[in-house]
Amino acid sequence: MIYFTGTGCTLCKKMEREVFNQEEIFSYFNQSFINVESFDDFKKPDPATKALRLKYEIISNPTFIFIDTNGAVIHKAGYKTADEFMLIGKQALSTDNYSNWRRKIETGDFDTELLLKYLSVEQKPVLYAENDYDCPAQFALNSYFSSIPLSESLLPKNWEIIDRFVANPYSEVFNYLLENCLLFGKKYGTQSVNRKIYMVYKNAWSGNTGSAAYKKAEAVVLNSNHPMAKTLVGFRKMSIEYSRIISQQTEWNPFLKSFDSLVMQFSYVTEPYWIYSITNDINNRADLNTQALEISNRWLQEILSYPENEDEDYLATYAKSCYLLGKFTQAMKSQEKAIKLAKERNIDSEDIQLMIRDLEKYKK
Repeated sequence: MIYFTGTGCTLCKKMEREVFNQEEIFSYFNQSFINVESFDDFKKPDPATKALRLKYEIISNPTFIFIDTNGAVIHKAGYKTADEFMLIGKQALSTDNYSNWRRKIETGDFDTELLLKYLSVEQKPVLYAENDYDCPAQFALNSYFSSIPLSESLLPKNWEIIDRFVANPYSEVFNYLLENCLLFGKKYGTQSVNRKIYMVYKNAWSGNTGSAAYKKAEAVVLNSNHPMAKTLVGFRKMSIEYSRIISQQTEWNPFLKSFDSLVMQFSYVTEPYWIYSITNDINNRADLNTQALEISNRWLQEILSYPENEDEDYLATYAKSCYLLGKFTQAMKSQEKAIKLAKERNIDSEDIQLMIRDLEKYKK
């Protein structure tokens, strides 16, 4: 097994911290495989490392490949939890593995269950935007959706595939999703469907601003009448304005008022880090502005209403914002939650002590 990792890979560190150190994991993998790490150090480029990544078409970290004595790929995977990683290891030693799945997909001999297994380990189409989504996973998606009536895309098993793996804004199935978003929304929730559409547009319209892929995606988004395309354009304007305020240290109120309805209406696709950063910047301004505090406090409260956004830093910043507004009970509750989460995630003890000191201040 070759573990491809590199500089700045947070998911790699997470797996090293939460997966590799599980006794069941390291015992099984050390008994079953010769395990090799290939580290791509951006500061010290290594030709051999680059050549190995090129040979196996590695474009994201972490990636794990299992190869035989001839160097052929038997199985592969990306980021996984402990239970998922154990399953990956067992699949690599069975016939129910990547190499056999890919062979069946290339010959058209596959069903939905096999497709889901294959897509869960193959490198995602979203990583190939610069290459017009030309990749094995996109080939599999095209083969599958061209073999069924597009109306069947509404079935739960096919919505799972769309929601998890479709990333090509020019594909037939994505255009079908756009045309029938109300039908999908009735079955799977408007926010879920809107979030999917938004993320496809957002991921396509990213990367190198001078590239043909970026310009092509930009044109599609700007010419689209879909609400999520217009929302993405609104958030792009917000990002530009936010950068201008930070660089020029200008007044916050016009900016906050201008984008208030956008953030509150579409908080489920708002970048949480933006709202955390904005609130943090306002909290730390020497010339405290109550109106700016109130709006940013409301934004961060809305962001934290989604469980997936719970983060000790976000919670601590919200606690400070509440404290500055005189909402002491909310400040204490949020800070206590931040400390609890920080301890569960084993963050630096000095940072936890700073959080505890702030909590004592709020209590007083």
